[in-house]
Amino acid sequence: MLRDGFTTHTHLFWVVFHTKKELMEFKDIDPKYESLVEVLKMAYERAAVGKGHDHHSRGESFEEQWICRGIRLFGLGGALFQIGKKNEQVSKMGSPEQKINELLDIINYSAAGVIVLLEDLIKEEK
Repeated sequence: MLRDGFTTHTHLFWVVFHTKKELMEFKDIDPKYESLVEVLKMAYERAAVGKGHDHHSRGESFEEQWICRGIRLFGLGGALFQIGKKNEQVSKMGSPEQKINELLDIINYSAAGVIVLLEDLIKEEK
């Protein structure tokens, strides 16, 4: 158990949702993982500024957008379907930029799945 009765997973959830400013700064990054952090930042930008924002946000937080609401309503299979569909689309795309955008969408669908699963863990621990 971690602070205040939190397990590792709920502690992670708390960190994600309550220290967003610190997370966005990505402090103390191991130089061997800088490229991973850059890709995760690109996925964030795709959701918050790019296609995700333009097509889906309606001013809602990520966890209140359809990407997460749909998982809560229909289960993780909805996200897995979208990830599979995007995976198939990547192989059909022509330019590297198009492929990158599809792969960033896969990251965001995966992140939505993790968010909802972490919410479920918190509910189970209460």
